[in-house]
Amino acid sequence: MALSRWIDVLLGRTGRAAPPPPEPPPPPHAWDDALFDALREASDDAPFAVLADWLLQEGDPRGELVSTMLLGGEPADLLQRHAAHLYGPLNGLERREVPAGRDFWLPDERYRGPEWPAVVAGWRRGFIDRLWVRPADDDFGEGGVSAEALIAMLGHPSTWVLRELVFGGAMSPSLAGLPIAPTVQKLRIGDFLYPEECEMSWSRLGDWSHVRTTFPNAREIHVQGGLGAIDLPDGVESFTLESSTTRGEVVRTVARRLGAARHIVLWTGSREYGSTVELDDVLPLLDLSPEHLGLLDSELADELIEPLAGSTALRGLRSLDLSLGTLTDAGARTLLAHLDAFSHLERLDLDRNALEAQIELRAAFGDRVSLRDQRPPGRYGTYVSVGE
Repeated sequence: MALSRWIDVLLGRTGRAAPPPPEPPPPPHAWDDALFDALREASDDAPFAVLADWLLQEGDPRGELVSTMLLGGEPADLLQRHAAHLYGPLNGLERREVPAGRDFWLPDERYRGPEWPAVVAGWRRGFIDRLWVRPADDDFGEGGVSAEALIAMLGHPSTWVLRELVFGGAMSPSLAGLPIAPTVQKLRIGDFLYPEECEMSWSRLGDWSHVRTTFPNAREIHVQGGLGAIDLPDGVESFTLESSTTRGEVVRTVARRLGAARHIVLWTGSREYGSTVELDDVLPLLDLSPEHLGLLDSELADELIEPLAGSTALRGLRSLDLSLGTLTDAGARTLLAHLDAFSHLERLDLDRNALEAQIELRAAFGDRVSLRDQRPPGRYGTYVSVGE
């Protein structure tokens, strides 16, 4: 079946017109925007099954891969035999495939460690559904993915329905030349084990202001490391920034884009290691309406309690995370003075702060508050849990 006829079938145009005359097989990946849109909008396996039949007729090895995966078969042999066709510009790099359904965003010794792969791919329905890449500029290991290969790969048919993309390592460059990736829903920038692989303050991720235009439909964004700049697309539902060197202007920029967010986690970091976040930078976040708010690793912990108590954000919160910071008994007294404002919280995380008197907090919140691993102020005062 010719591609034009296949698209008619896929889009429901199933008239009984005579079939077109035979055409020569299309070159590999000679697919167009109609096919791209149909696959991207598919709610079930049916369009992929039709695609598999057409590709098998055309002699494209992806047809066998799609068919095998739809039937629950093991794709490893096909991925190995047809690596050049299926991995395109990533072929030849050290890579590993992730079993279906496995979460490779979390550290896992089978995919991480001293000898990092350049590529970790999770395949679904014959296409890459999840992709972890280590940029060549990262300091860990050799043979990472060049900017040119990444740009080419995001235009390759194997990533046409890519949903999750992770730029691994601690030194991911900004990669401002990437093509628009409209199918990516989950994006991670920076992915390393702290402190085994890199100290938090050593990480450098550069300028990611292009995220807004490159990943316009990303709804979950997680950043780990020293971020130079970022601009987010509208509609982000979950945003996390883990960094000890957070810049005040980054906080102000993301706050403007998180009106739809239900999950916000931001580490404000340590001035000693380069953070420039001030209380005024954080206040715009308190005008939002998330269900979960985390202001972690913060030297501003005591100062935050008073504005939090009267904020729009607190009224809608189900959980609040102020862990890893420098909250002292002074901040706890302020919180208890506004107990009515905080009493509705289902979860209050105050782990790894500088609290000495915990009885009142436990009495007020019961098992809804977590107070583990406190570090009372010492000779040199208080400090955040993640500095260097």
